[in-house]
Amino acid sequence: MSAKEDRKRLLLSSFQDNKELSTRQIMEILHTNSKGTVNTYINYLRSDGFIIEEKQLTQGRKVYSVHIDEDIDYPEISKKIWQNFIIMSSLSDDLSDAPRVIRNQLIDYILNEKELSIDLKQSALFTRIDDLCKEGLISEKKEANAKNIFPSSATPIVKSFQIEEADKLVKDLSLVPSAAPFHKSINDFRQTLEGLSDVIATIEQAPSFLSLGKKYEKGNIDQVLTSIFGTCKYKENVCDFLCDTRKGRRSIRMAVGKIAYVIEKDCLYIIGKEYQDNTSQSNIIINADRILHVTTATHNGQVIENHAWNSSEYNAIFEEMLSISVEPVEKVILRFDDIHFVEEKIKTLMKQRKTAKIEKRDGYIYYYDDIRGLADLRNYLRSFTERCVVISPSNLVDDTINSINNSLSLYEESEK
Repeated sequence: MSAKEDRKRLLLSSFQDNKELSTRQIMEILHTNSKGTVNTYINYLRSDGFIIEEKQLTQGRKVYSVHIDEDIDYPEISKKIWQNFIIMSSLSDDLSDAPRVIRNQLIDYILNEKELSIDLKQSALFTRIDDLCKEGLISEKKEANAKNIFPSSATPIVKSFQIEEADKLVKDLSLVPSAAPFHKSINDFRQTLEGLSDVIATIEQAPSFLSLGKKYEKGNIDQVLTSIFGTCKYKENVCDFLCDTRKGRRSIRMAVGKIAYVIEKDCLYIIGKEYQDNTSQSNIIINADRILHVTTATHNGQVIENHAWNSSEYNAIFEEMLSISVEPVEKVILRFDDIHFVEEKIKTLMKQRKTAKIEKRDGYIYYYDDIRGLADLRNYLRSFTERCVVISPSNLVDDTINSINNSLSLYEESEK
């Protein structure tokens, strides 16, 4: 059993021994100094179906208790049901690593490798698999000299994904062109996969950047979000953020639209709609490192519903921004020298840009895109030096000229 499961069981056991547990007591039980870890494990238990009530005391202190709904009739899990579960989950385990499973291989796995004890001997286990075949939960098909078994259509395979695997799959699916025959189905599946995690995507670092000293790892971002938002249902309700800005502490009311992790900046960003006088106004970005506290926003005693989460507006913003920006989108036209290393860099960029197009003519590569965040683009284009010319928009042309002139002025000799 993993350390996480051990700590969850220890916390549940402590709730059984005590009617209420304070934040400090839970920190001692979990052997942690972090209140964020307390929030994380409380949410783990809630995800497992436990009803955890929290009561606010004086001076910001909290106590938690487990509530059992007496009206719910929980069916008893018999020994046979438990044994069948072990068999079916073992079948999914085996099929996640191999295209087919022989009955004897499955039995060997259950008796010798499965961490859960089934309390059946080999002959009884063989007979139980026969019973599951008769019930239609397992299908058996003879291939060559062996009988392979599979879950029936009523009990599909459950395959787990590591975050890295899911992240790569989302990237691969996002590269399927819109003209492909099954693009809509693929895109729907990709969006479903993205929805399984609060971290909607990872923005790749530009080829000329080197990222050092990562604060975040993909595997713990969900835990970081849990520690930030606590019990706030930010996907459903507008939130009040207390942030530590350069001008001091500031309260921001915001409907969260997207959450993105930007690799080259090594930061989590909350993107959404800022509220003024309880009505939505302009788009805003909050650096998660600057968030001190989050609570659910209310107006006249009622929570404010969030209509921004994963909306078409914020899906478009996410696709259009080069790094992290809610500036107005600009139509960009760039001209590059048509040489090998330049073309390779452009192709790397295009893998991340759905709206990007290129055209080759007259010895040049013309790049067309709709981009938010011209400052990020200008910084990126510096890596091409004289191999790139900005054609439009005009404000990017002017900014590029001014940036070059300012750089040159640093090297001018002062007049005597």
